[in-house]
This record gives sequence, structure tokens and C-alpha cells, in this order.
Amino acid sequence: MKVFVTGATGVMGTSIARALLSAGHDVKGLVRESSLARARSMDFEPFVGDLFDPSSLATGMRGCDVVCNAATHVPVRNGVLRPGAWRVNDRIRSAGSRAVGAAALEAGVSRLVQGSVSFTYADQGGDV
Repeated sequence: MKVFVTGATGVMGTSIARALLSAGHDVKGLVRESSLARARSMDFEPFVGDLFDPSSLATGMRGCDVVCNAATHVPVRNGVLRPGAWRVNDRIRSAGSRAVGAAALEAGVSRLVQGSVSFTYADQGGDV
């Protein structure tokens, strides 16, 4: 199978791309220009495009069997507490995901896997 992975050089995307490659799939990954060298070292076909531009994405997705949307920008450590820390991630998850879905339809890709996140915390009893 040929799989188009958004966020292919990010935390989730890297793991997904490596797992797909080791399972024998062809991977084409959406990357930023600044991540192009890293993408090439990961042995998948990089595609420089715009997550928010369905036409750009559709160009990269053509010929793929599946799209795996792993694009995200989750704040880390104390950064999660900063006002507005989640704005970039929210835009990626809303406008970016809409663009990915529209692009997959335009490119004729019939399967789309949407990444998600869930936070869990250890039971603290009655303490919050």
C-alpha cells in the first residue's frame, strides 16, 4: 500500500512512517521545507506542501491508497499552561483536518485515518 502521512517528521508521524516502512508499505510524507533533509534520511518520499491548502495536499496524495493525518502541535511541559498555547494545535486539528479530508476526496483516496489524542492521569483519590 502507498500511504500519505501528514506530519511525517513530527512525534506521531515519525513513529507512524517508520512502522509503515518496516511493514513494507510505501510512504509519502507531508513535510515542511525546513524538515526536508530529515525526511530524506528517514527513507520515505517527502512532499513539501501546505497542510491548509487542499489543492496542494491533493497533488501529493494522488496515487496513494490511504491518508494518515498525524499533523499536530501539542504544547509540552509547562508550555501547556501558557495562554493561547493550544491555538496552533487547534487550528491544525480543525482547519488542517478539514483540508486533509477535502484533499483526500479530490485526490480519490478512499481511506483516511485521523490521529487523535487523549490525556490520562494517575488516580489521585479525592485530590485534584
